[in-house]
Amino acid sequence: MDTQLIGVVLVLLVVVSLPLFAVRHLFTSWRKGAVTRAAQFFLFLCVIEGALMAWGFLVEPGAVSLTHLEHVIPELPRDWTCRIAQLSDLHIENDADTPPRLERALGLVASFQPDLVFLTGDYLNRRNGEPLLEAFVRRLASMAPVLAVPGNWEGFFPLGLDVVQRTGVTVLDGTTRTVEVRGRKIGVIGLPVNDVSPLERLENEVAGANVRVVLTHTPDLIDDCAARPLDLYFCGHTHGGQFRLPWYGAVITLTRSGKKYEAGPYRVGRLLAYTSRGLGMEGAIAPRVRFLCPPEVLGLTLVGGR
Repeated sequence: MDTQLIGVVLVLLVVVSLPLFAVRHLFTSWRKGAVTRAAQFFLFLCVIEGALMAWGFLVEPGAVSLTHLEHVIPELPRDWTCRIAQLSDLHIENDADTPPRLERALGLVASFQPDLVFLTGDYLNRRNGEPLLEAFVRRLASMAPVLAVPGNWEGFFPLGLDVVQRTGVTVLDGTTRTVEVRGRKIGVIGLPVNDVSPLERLENEVAGANVRVVLTHTPDLIDDCAARPLDLYFCGHTHGGQFRLPWYGAVITLTRSGKKYEAGPYRVGRLLAYTSRGLGMEGAIAPRVRFLCPPEVLGLTLVGGR
């Protein structure tokens, strides 16, 4: 059995079993006419479980944070800098919680004052989130040039990508774009979801850039890109697990690479890869919960090292 599936099953067993044990011991106590220590213990655990669930459903999903990271490009002069903001997995839907989360993210991006903004897929959960998505992307684009790639949700829900394109944002899907920041060229490659086949062709298109960047949705192509002369890799998809356990991390990532690149920065040879925890939550029937895995905006500052 897949280890990620085992983790989900174990978590569900714990969540469901505690109330069952509490009910069982309360029934036993009722028959004896006094609350047993075992019943008290399981009731206490149920209270703790309830508090943690309230945190995961009501508090943490809106606790958007800005993750600061600095990375040196050795070939560029020390007085050169470039600030990049990355947002991933917006999963926007028109509910009560989404607008405050988006406003918080916009405020964090504005405070970071980026030179570029990267969006790495999965934009909408439901059609009713279209106006929110359009307004959100337009405000991002007013702060800095925005480059975007599709996610796996755009494969069966293309409306999200249509909305992003309608704002005038550059969408890279097996294509490249070179932008200039303070006199240096940033070559950006947009790889389709889990498709490394166009990489050699796209890499040649940005060969003359000072910094070569890959945008794609999942971390499953990190090892392929690390074997090439590339500098940065931005992705999401895992949501950091969305539900994490202490000392273990993500219970499930829905990737071929499993927990190898589940969240945060990874240095693979010369390549710096970053897997975003994302901003929203999985749609459809998945529970809208985050635990030990708050939503994030990445603020990466590139500095020269020569």
